[in-house]
Amino acid sequence: MNNLITFMLITVMCFSSKRTSGCNLVEFQNQLEPPRSVKVNCTSNKKETISVQEIKSKGKFNFPVRERGSGDRIVWHCYLRDGNHFIDIWRAYRGASRKRCNQIRAYIVKSDVVSLVRNNEPTKQSFVWMLARS
Repeated sequence: MNNLITFMLITVMCFSSKRTSGCNLVEFQNQLEPPRSVKVNCTSNKKETISVQEIKSKGKFNFPVRERGSGDRIVWHCYLRDGNHFIDIWRAYRGASRKRCNQIRAYIVKSDVVSLVRNNEPTKQSFVWMLARS
């Protein structure tokens, strides 16, 4: 039900918006037990930056992505940190060579891995937490 509500909200936002904001979405869902939080920051190959966001336990954070089309792909790189563990996701979102809409990349943060859900369909792709050097 939550996924349906999220999908409907995104669809309404995409079709009701006249500005050039993105109709695609990258989302992070923190499913770690309280009080653990995850810090996320993302950058694109077009020099766009999402500053560090702290996602509290059971919380979510998302941001819109605008594809440019015409062979001008956008690629988002995201860095996640949980205490002294981290994950570098080099292609958190990769735009198509042609403009598209309604693309959702949801990353489910768990204690052992971060799993990718693409357009509300689970994938086999997951990212393992790495231990940061002190």
